[in-house]
Amino acid sequence: MTTPLVILGGGVAGLAAGMFARRHHMPACILEAGDRIGGNARTLTHGAFRFDTGAHRFHDRYPEITAEVRNLLGDDLTEVDAPSQICWRGRMLDFPLTPINAYKALGLRTSLSAVFDLAAAQCSRVPVESSFESMAIRRYGRTLAELFLLGYSRKLWGIPCDRLSPAVAGRRLQGLSLRMLLRELRKHRGDRPVHLEGRFLYPKDGIGAIASRLADACEPGAIRTGTRVTRLVHQGGRIVHIEINDRDTIDTSGARVICTLPPALIVRLLSPAPPDAVVEAARGLRFRHVVLVTVFVDAPSVSSNATIYFPESEYVFTRASEPKNRSAAMAPPGHTSLSLEVPCWSDDEVWTAPDALIAARCVADLRRTGLVGAGTIVDTCVHRLASAYPVLEAGTEARLGHVSAFLSGFDNLYTTGRVGRFSYVHLHDLIHEARILIDLARRDVLQPLPYPTPRSDRLSVSVS
Repeated sequence: MTTPLVILGGGVAGLAAGMFARRHHMPACILEAGDRIGGNARTLTHGAFRFDTGAHRFHDRYPEITAEVRNLLGDDLTEVDAPSQICWRGRMLDFPLTPINAYKALGLRTSLSAVFDLAAAQCSRVPVESSFESMAIRRYGRTLAELFLLGYSRKLWGIPCDRLSPAVAGRRLQGLSLRMLLRELRKHRGDRPVHLEGRFLYPKDGIGAIASRLADACEPGAIRTGTRVTRLVHQGGRIVHIEINDRDTIDTSGARVICTLPPALIVRLLSPAPPDAVVEAARGLRFRHVVLVTVFVDAPSVSSNATIYFPESEYVFTRASEPKNRSAAMAPPGHTSLSLEVPCWSDDEVWTAPDALIAARCVADLRRTGLVGAGTIVDTCVHRLASAYPVLEAGTEARLGHVSAFLSGFDNLYTTGRVGRFSYVHLHDLIHEARILIDLARRDVLQPLPYPTPRSDRLSVSVS
């Protein structure tokens, strides 16, 4: 079998590439190992409820990409204005964190300590930010860093914060400063900071509608589910054969390959095997998995937030999203739901624990937050999401650079997607990059895109 374009992975990145390929009359096949498309941007159902595999949203960052998605979804793509907050000691704080809101919650003594720490840190002439921990303390002071950043980050990433790259800080927290505090003090008390307006675009029937419409826009018959890549044979600087399901072979000697697989998996599948140094570097690019526990609530709503973050270690989950606040169609009338994210490693007990056990732990923790009353939870379900978050440890840039330098040596291999490029790209980025890749391929430009610098836009944190 020979085809000009082979796409490995049926997530949003792969499907978008398939759509643009069809538009430019490039025959393509999309190989998806699972039985469903969408990757980790799917919408699941439980009775009359719908919920996404994560707190997804679509941002209007590229006008031309927004226009593409609007063309796919039509009136089903709506604008949502739902903020996010931090649940801390039973109180709700604005997210991104603002000084006035934080200091009101902290009380006088802790607030004075936080202000002193913040002033001392930002007046310091020591610019060293060698880790996320040193960066957080340097920019926000030890009090605020310990309360809202470092504890959350340890929960999310599963390693000490002094081993995390400063890249996990995120752009959302860059405004927390003495200057911002003074500016807020001058504002009218009723004014709502503009950056807290949680405005984004969202499909009426859930984020999975984007993947579904992208799939519809691909060439009929191009998507092949249940096709697991088991070997990538290379020769002379090209991927010449792809083995699937340990038996079938696709000839790619005259084709281009767009790959959304994890870097470590790509390296492991290559035959002949890469040098040991490349294998070792790829092995160091680790992903954090997520157990998604969704609870179904016999109440019209829990909050008005799109997402709630939980920095305290007493709660097993890091954040909760309420799907109904994205679209009313996500829950039946009079009911709502919360999707709780529990990060873990593949060898953690929580990853392999029985569904009932992890669900019971999440329900108990959720009730202690005071967000959900006793007797209102009518059901739960559990889903496991592999390779949800690239872990930006110290040294990641060097390891990623080593792997990307080797993979860039294959002149018909393009890597893309959040997993494939080990980068915190969002849905709009994925579709935008697919457009660029197909344009390069159709113009016979063989040079793959450079790998981006690892980054995150999260609370140290979080959401696509």
